[in-house]
Amino acid sequence: MTSRSLKVSRMLTPTIYFDNSSWNALAEGDKSKIRTGLLSSNVVTCYSIENLLEMLSTTNQEKLANLETVMNELDCRFLTRENGEAFGKTYKASYFELNAQQRWERFKEAKLMSPIGTFGLTDLLQKMVGGIPSKSNEDIMTEALENMKKMLDDAVNDLDDDNDNDNDNDKMLIQTLKENLLQKAKKASTALIEQLENSEKLELPELDHVHIANFTGPGVVERIFKEAENPKYTGVIDLIDGFCGHIPKSREEGRKCNATYDMIVNLAQLLFLLRYKREAKNTRDGERARVDFQGSMTDFYHIANSSVCSIFHTYDKAQAHIAAAVFDHFDIKTLVTLNHHNDETPATLYKPRSLSGMPSN
Repeated sequence: MTSRSLKVSRMLTPTIYFDNSSWNALAEGDKSKIRTGLLSSNVVTCYSIENLLEMLSTTNQEKLANLETVMNELDCRFLTRENGEAFGKTYKASYFELNAQQRWERFKEAKLMSPIGTFGLTDLLQKMVGGIPSKSNEDIMTEALENMKKMLDDAVNDLDDDNDNDNDNDKMLIQTLKENLLQKAKKASTALIEQLENSEKLELPELDHVHIANFTGPGVVERIFKEAENPKYTGVIDLIDGFCGHIPKSREEGRKCNATYDMIVNLAQLLFLLRYKREAKNTRDGERARVDFQGSMTDFYHIANSSVCSIFHTYDKAQAHIAAAVFDHFDIKTLVTLNHHNDETPATLYKPRSLSGMPSN
């Protein structure tokens, strides 16, 4: 499909959002010919802070240089939410042209604002879906405390840099507060470890992944919700209600609702946890498995970011299927396309009646 075949309002400019698998393909020479297939002179390429955090964190300087070259060559816009405001079917977006230096500044700002690690939450979640079996609960919480200490140390150092004239009493007070926070965190961590060790093996309830993998096309989410009502599943309904109780269960009602950014993220997360198209790599062991799992967590935000664009393109099969299911349930006006690495023509997994886009000047 080319940009010329997209049905976009005359008041909108066609846009495309790439996840990092697509950006990597472009940086590696674009073997699937994304640029000659999906892109043309009148399609604007959008990217988000999630893209920058993934792309600019690479230590591969050749890859980084290629990414910079591609981004400078394309008509790119940095996509942000306006004050987190829900708008229409998703959110009100702002589009900015940034040069390479400005992209680096946004990246550094985001790195400074982001917490160091996830304080064990992501690792605990990965264990609950069967991943990283060799990592103990104690290992996870020890690392979480180290991350918290580093974050507090950085915060204290920043305060010292900003307040060189502070007296010794103020500095002692700040140091005492930091130590008190760490002691409370250590106490809570110890209590949590004891609770986890005294409990039965913690596992999130999930559906029969082989069966639900056959759910494709319109109505996937509704079929999954109905499947969860089967009495052979224990705890799945509670997980759905606790995670997405605010989301309509029927496709008809879902397509009428004013789906927000957070609703899109939540539903994508839920499908992943229920094991819809979830990849085996997320249940493996080792540091590579942890990195892959964190990437899967970021995928949900790529899906939501793309919901104001004309096209969402990825090489990630699981992510594409989840995006297609979510967009169909909420009637999101974003085409979902998937490339396998040896395919020159992307497959269309979801095609809406009309497409979103960037307001034309």
